Amino acid sequence: MKKIIFNLAFLMIVFLTSVSAISVSLDSSSIISKEFSIDGNTYKIELISATDISATIKITDSTGNVYTGEIDAKTAKHIADYFNEVVIAPDYTRTALSILRGKKDLRVLQVDSFDDPIVDYGIDERSILGGKLSQQRMISHIDSTRNLEQVSSGRKPTNREINAVLFNWAVALYTPSNAIVVGTDYATTGIGRGQPNRVDSVQIALHNAEYVCEGPQHVQKMKVLASDAFFPFPDSIEYAGKAGIKAIVFPLGSVQDDEVLEIAEKYGIVMLCTRPDPGTDKIERGFRH
Repeated sequence: MKKIIFNLAFLMIVFLTSVSAISVSLDSSSIISKEFSIDGNTYKIELISATDISATIKITDSTGNVYTGEIDAKTAKHIADYFNEVVIAPDYTRTALSILRGKKDLRVLQVDSFDDPIVDYGIDERSILGGKLSQQRMISHIDSTRNLEQVSSGRKPTNREINAVLFNWAVALYTPSNAIVVGTDYATTGIGRGQPNRVDSVQIALHNAEYVCEGPQHVQKMKVLASDAFFPFPDSIEYAGKAGIKAIVFPLGSVQDDEVLEIAEKYGIVMLCTRPDPGTDKIERGFRH
Protein backbone atom coordinates (compact mmCIF):
# COMPACT_ATOMS: atom_id res chain seq x y z
CA MET A 1 0.00 0.00 0.00
CA LYS A 2 1.50 3.32 -1.06
CA LYS A 3 0.88 6.36 1.12
CA ILE A 4 0.37 9.42 -1.05
CA ILE A 5 -0.82 11.75 1.70
CA PHE A 6 0.27 10.58 5.13
CA ASN A 7 -0.56 10.64 8.88
CA LEU A 8 -3.11 7.83 9.03
CA ALA A 9 -4.89 7.41 12.34
CA PHE A 10 -5.31 3.98 13.93
CA LEU A 11 -9.04 4.09 13.26
CA MET A 12 -8.50 4.64 9.55
CA ILE A 13 -6.19 1.63 9.27
CA VAL A 14 -8.84 -0.54 10.92
CA PHE A 15 -11.40 0.88 8.50
CA LEU A 16 -9.28 0.06 5.46
CA THR A 17 -8.63 -3.54 6.48
CA SER A 18 -12.25 -4.23 7.42
CA VAL A 19 -13.94 -2.61 4.43
CA SER A 20 -11.44 -3.94 1.88
CA ALA A 21 -12.55 -7.47 2.76
CA ILE A 22 -15.91 -7.02 1.05
CA SER A 23 -14.62 -5.07 -1.94
CA VAL A 24 -12.31 -7.77 -3.29
CA SER A 25 -15.19 -9.90 -4.58
CA LEU A 26 -16.64 -7.20 -6.84
CA ASP A 27 -15.45 -6.15 -10.29
CA SER A 28 -16.22 -2.46 -9.78
CA SER A 29 -17.54 -1.28 -6.47
CA SER A 30 -17.85 1.81 -4.34
CA ILE A 31 -18.03 1.41 -0.57
CA ILE A 32 -18.83 4.24 1.81
CA SER A 33 -18.05 3.70 5.48
CA LYS A 34 -18.49 5.51 8.78
CA GLU A 35 -16.01 4.36 11.46
CA PHE A 36 -16.16 0.53 11.67
CA SER A 37 -19.29 0.01 9.58
CA ILE A 38 -20.33 0.11 5.96
CA ASP A 39 -22.88 2.85 5.21
CA GLY A 40 -23.35 2.17 1.52
CA ASN A 41 -22.15 -0.31 -1.05
CA THR A 42 -22.71 -0.40 -4.77
CA TYR A 43 -21.72 -2.70 -7.59
CA LYS A 44 -21.55 -1.86 -11.27
CA ILE A 45 -19.51 -2.90 -14.29
CA GLU A 46 -18.32 0.69 -14.70
CA LEU A 47 -16.86 2.39 -11.62
CA ILE A 48 -18.48 5.76 -12.24
CA SER A 49 -21.89 4.04 -12.34
CA ALA A 50 -21.18 2.62 -8.91
CA THR A 51 -20.10 6.06 -7.72
CA ASP A 52 -23.24 7.72 -9.09
CA ILE A 53 -25.42 5.29 -7.17
CA SER A 54 -23.44 5.32 -3.93
CA ALA A 55 -23.62 9.12 -3.94
CA THR A 56 -27.40 8.87 -3.62
CA ILE A 57 -26.99 7.38 -0.14
CA LYS A 58 -26.54 10.95 1.15
CA ILE A 59 -24.00 10.60 3.91
CA THR A 60 -23.04 13.94 5.44
CA ASP A 61 -19.79 12.58 6.83
CA SER A 62 -17.94 9.30 6.54
CA THR A 63 -14.60 7.78 7.40
CA GLY A 64 -13.93 7.09 3.75
CA ASN A 65 -14.41 5.24 0.50
CA VAL A 66 -12.96 2.10 -1.07
CA TYR A 67 -13.00 1.68 -4.86
CA THR A 68 -11.90 -1.37 -6.82
CA GLY A 69 -11.24 0.47 -10.07
CA GLU A 70 -9.29 3.49 -11.27
CA ILE A 71 -10.62 6.81 -9.99
CA ASP A 72 -11.09 9.41 -12.70
CA ALA A 73 -11.90 13.12 -12.47
CA LYS A 74 -15.67 12.66 -12.32
CA THR A 75 -15.39 10.10 -9.53
CA ALA A 76 -12.96 12.33 -7.63
CA LYS A 77 -15.43 15.21 -7.77
CA HIS A 78 -18.07 12.94 -6.21
CA ILE A 79 -15.70 12.14 -3.37
CA ALA A 80 -14.83 15.79 -2.82
CA ASP A 81 -18.48 16.81 -2.57
CA TYR A 82 -18.82 15.67 1.06
CA PHE A 83 -16.68 15.13 4.15
CA ASN A 84 -14.21 12.26 3.92
CA GLU A 85 -11.04 11.32 5.74
CA VAL A 86 -9.61 8.61 3.50
CA VAL A 87 -10.03 7.12 0.04
CA ILE A 88 -8.37 3.97 -1.28
CA ALA A 89 -8.16 2.65 -4.83
CA PRO A 90 -5.71 0.74 -7.06
CA ASP A 91 -5.12 3.72 -9.35
CA TYR A 92 -5.95 7.40 -9.98
CA THR A 93 -5.77 9.60 -13.06
CA ARG A 94 -3.55 12.67 -12.87
CA THR A 95 -6.59 14.98 -12.82
CA ALA A 96 -8.29 12.92 -10.11
CA LEU A 97 -5.22 13.18 -7.88
CA SER A 98 -5.15 16.92 -8.36
CA ILE A 99 -8.79 17.19 -7.28
CA LEU A 100 -8.35 14.94 -4.27
CA ARG A 101 -5.17 16.68 -3.12
CA GLY A 102 -7.16 19.90 -3.04
CA LYS A 103 -9.57 18.41 -0.48
CA LYS A 104 -8.55 19.45 3.03
CA ASP A 105 -7.54 16.65 5.44
CA LEU A 106 -8.29 13.88 2.91
CA ARG A 107 -5.83 10.96 2.95
CA VAL A 108 -5.41 9.35 -0.48
CA LEU A 109 -4.10 5.78 -0.58
CA GLN A 110 -3.18 3.44 -3.40
CA VAL A 111 -3.07 -0.36 -3.34
CA ASP A 112 -1.25 -2.42 -5.94
CA SER A 113 -4.28 -4.61 -6.68
CA PHE A 114 -7.31 -6.04 -4.96
CA ASP A 115 -6.51 -9.30 -6.75
CA ASP A 116 -3.39 -9.65 -4.59
CA PRO A 117 -4.54 -8.95 -1.03
CA ILE A 118 -2.17 -8.20 1.84
CA VAL A 119 -0.86 -11.10 3.92
CA ASP A 120 -3.75 -12.38 6.00
CA TYR A 121 -3.72 -15.41 8.27
CA GLY A 122 -7.50 -15.41 8.68
CA ILE A 123 -7.45 -14.64 12.41
CA ASP A 124 -9.49 -12.00 14.23
CA GLU A 125 -8.11 -10.73 17.53
CA ARG A 126 -9.62 -8.58 20.24
CA SER A 127 -7.93 -7.20 23.30
CA ILE A 128 -9.47 -7.85 26.70
CA LEU A 129 -8.42 -6.94 30.22
CA GLY A 130 -5.21 -8.86 30.87
CA GLY A 131 -4.91 -10.49 27.47
CA LYS A 132 -6.50 -11.01 24.07
CA LEU A 133 -8.94 -13.31 22.28
CA SER A 134 -8.18 -14.92 18.93
CA GLN A 135 -10.51 -16.78 16.61
CA GLN A 136 -10.67 -17.85 13.00
CA ARG A 137 -12.31 -15.25 10.82
CA MET A 138 -15.71 -16.18 9.47
CA ILE A 139 -15.84 -17.00 5.79
CA SER A 140 -19.25 -17.00 4.16
CA HIS A 141 -20.37 -20.02 2.14
CA ILE A 142 -23.52 -18.37 0.84
CA ASP A 143 -22.55 -17.65 -2.74
CA SER A 144 -25.16 -19.22 -5.01
CA THR A 145 -28.77 -20.39 -5.20
CA ARG A 146 -27.74 -23.82 -3.87
CA ASN A 147 -27.02 -22.14 -0.52
CA LEU A 148 -30.44 -20.51 -0.31
CA GLU A 149 -33.32 -22.67 0.90
CA GLN A 150 -36.75 -21.24 0.20
CA VAL A 151 -38.75 -21.69 3.41
CA SER A 152 -41.84 -19.81 2.22
CA SER A 153 -44.52 -21.13 -0.11
CA GLY A 154 -45.79 -19.31 -3.15
CA ARG A 155 -43.77 -17.80 -5.95
CA LYS A 156 -40.10 -18.44 -6.59
CA PRO A 157 -37.59 -15.59 -6.32
CA THR A 158 -36.58 -13.84 -9.53
CA ASN A 159 -32.98 -13.87 -10.75
CA ARG A 160 -32.57 -10.23 -9.70
CA GLU A 161 -33.90 -11.01 -6.23
CA ILE A 162 -31.41 -13.87 -5.92
CA ASN A 163 -28.57 -11.58 -6.96
CA ALA A 164 -29.82 -8.94 -4.54
CA VAL A 165 -29.96 -11.22 -1.50
CA LEU A 166 -26.50 -12.65 -2.22
CA PHE A 167 -25.06 -9.15 -2.64
CA ASN A 168 -26.64 -7.71 0.51
CA TRP A 169 -25.98 -10.82 2.62
CA ALA A 170 -22.27 -10.19 2.10
CA VAL A 171 -22.73 -6.67 3.44
CA ALA A 172 -24.75 -7.88 6.44
CA LEU A 173 -21.92 -10.20 7.52
CA TYR A 174 -19.59 -7.20 7.87
CA THR A 175 -22.14 -5.09 9.75
CA PRO A 176 -22.32 -5.02 13.58
CA SER A 177 -25.27 -6.98 14.92
CA ASN A 178 -28.16 -6.59 15.16
CA ALA A 179 -27.60 -6.07 11.43
CA ILE A 180 -30.26 -5.36 8.82
CA VAL A 181 -29.32 -4.46 5.25
CA VAL A 182 -31.77 -3.24 2.60
CA GLY A 183 -31.02 -2.87 -1.08
CA THR A 184 -31.17 -4.10 -4.65
CA ASP A 185 -29.01 -6.29 -6.86
CA TYR A 186 -26.50 -3.47 -7.37
CA ALA A 187 -26.75 -1.25 -4.27
CA THR A 188 -27.14 -1.28 -0.51
CA THR A 189 -29.40 1.66 0.27
CA GLY A 190 -30.26 1.28 3.95
CA ILE A 191 -28.44 -0.21 6.94
CA GLY A 192 -29.55 -0.67 10.53
CA ARG A 193 -26.78 -1.82 12.84
CA GLY A 194 -25.72 -2.30 16.43
CA GLN A 195 -29.19 -1.94 17.93
CA PRO A 196 -30.26 -3.80 21.10
CA ASN A 197 -33.13 -5.48 19.25
CA ARG A 198 -33.66 -6.52 15.65
CA VAL A 199 -36.86 -4.61 14.95
CA ASP A 200 -35.10 -1.30 15.70
CA SER A 201 -32.43 -2.15 13.11
CA VAL A 202 -35.17 -3.03 10.62
CA GLN A 203 -36.90 0.32 11.11
CA ILE A 204 -33.63 2.25 10.79
CA ALA A 205 -32.62 0.42 7.59
CA LEU A 206 -36.03 0.93 5.99
CA HIS A 207 -36.10 4.60 7.02
CA ASN A 208 -32.64 5.25 5.58
CA ALA A 209 -33.50 3.54 2.30
CA GLU A 210 -36.77 5.41 1.92
CA TYR A 211 -36.02 8.89 3.26
CA VAL A 212 -32.23 9.36 3.46
CA CYS A 213 -31.13 7.68 0.23
CA GLU A 214 -31.61 10.10 -2.64
CA GLY A 215 -31.17 9.84 -6.36
CA PRO A 216 -32.79 9.60 -9.77
CA GLN A 217 -36.23 8.08 -9.99
CA HIS A 218 -34.87 5.06 -11.90
CA VAL A 219 -32.76 4.03 -8.89
CA GLN A 220 -34.86 1.49 -7.03
CA LYS A 221 -34.21 1.86 -3.32
CA MET A 222 -35.63 -1.31 -1.81
CA LYS A 223 -36.05 -4.82 -3.12
CA VAL A 224 -34.65 -7.23 -0.55
CA LEU A 225 -33.67 -7.34 3.11
CA ALA A 226 -30.81 -9.28 4.69
CA SER A 227 -30.71 -10.14 8.39
CA ASP A 228 -27.50 -11.45 9.97
CA ALA A 229 -29.44 -13.57 12.50
CA PHE A 230 -32.95 -14.95 12.99
CA PHE A 231 -36.05 -12.86 13.69
CA PRO A 232 -37.15 -13.38 17.32
CA PHE A 233 -40.59 -11.89 16.59
CA PRO A 234 -42.70 -11.35 13.44
CA ASP A 235 -42.91 -7.55 13.92
CA SER A 236 -39.81 -7.04 11.75
CA ILE A 237 -41.53 -8.79 8.85
CA GLU A 238 -44.59 -6.58 9.26
CA TYR A 239 -42.46 -3.47 8.80
CA ALA A 240 -40.63 -5.04 5.84
CA GLY A 241 -43.87 -6.07 4.17
CA LYS A 242 -45.44 -2.62 4.55
CA ALA A 243 -42.28 -1.09 3.05
CA GLY A 244 -42.55 -3.26 -0.06
CA ILE A 245 -39.70 -5.70 0.54
CA LYS A 246 -39.98 -8.61 -1.92
CA ALA A 247 -37.47 -11.12 -0.51
CA ILE A 248 -35.62 -11.70 2.77
CA VAL A 249 -32.45 -13.70 3.38
CA PHE A 250 -31.89 -14.83 6.97
CA PRO A 251 -30.99 -17.84 9.13
CA LEU A 252 -33.76 -19.83 10.81
CA GLY A 253 -33.51 -20.55 14.52
CA SER A 254 -36.19 -18.57 16.33
CA VAL A 255 -38.86 -20.27 18.46
CA GLN A 256 -41.26 -18.07 16.47
CA ASP A 257 -40.06 -19.05 13.00
CA ASP A 258 -43.57 -20.26 12.12
CA GLU A 259 -45.12 -16.92 13.08
CA VAL A 260 -42.42 -15.08 11.14
CA LEU A 261 -43.12 -17.13 8.00
CA GLU A 262 -46.86 -16.63 8.43
CA ILE A 263 -46.49 -12.86 8.26
CA ALA A 264 -44.18 -13.22 5.26
CA GLU A 265 -46.89 -15.21 3.47
CA LYS A 266 -49.35 -12.40 4.24
CA TYR A 267 -47.20 -9.94 2.29
CA GLY A 268 -46.01 -12.36 -0.38
CA ILE A 269 -42.38 -12.08 0.72
CA VAL A 270 -40.01 -14.80 -0.47
CA MET A 271 -38.09 -16.10 2.57
CA LEU A 272 -34.65 -17.60 1.90
CA CYS A 273 -32.70 -19.38 4.63
CA THR A 274 -28.90 -19.44 4.57
CA ARG A 275 -27.68 -23.04 4.12
CA PRO A 276 -23.88 -23.40 3.81
CA ASP A 277 -24.26 -27.18 3.47
CA PRO A 278 -27.36 -27.95 1.36
CA GLY A 279 -29.32 -30.94 2.57
CA THR A 280 -28.33 -30.44 6.21
CA ASP A 281 -29.85 -28.40 9.01
CA LYS A 282 -26.79 -26.13 9.27
CA ILE A 283 -27.35 -22.40 8.95
CA GLU A 284 -24.98 -19.48 8.46
CA ARG A 285 -25.38 -16.37 10.55
CA GLY A 286 -23.22 -13.32 11.13
CA PHE A 287 -23.77 -11.83 14.59
CA ARG A 288 -20.70 -9.57 14.30
CA HIS A 289 -19.69 -7.75 17.50
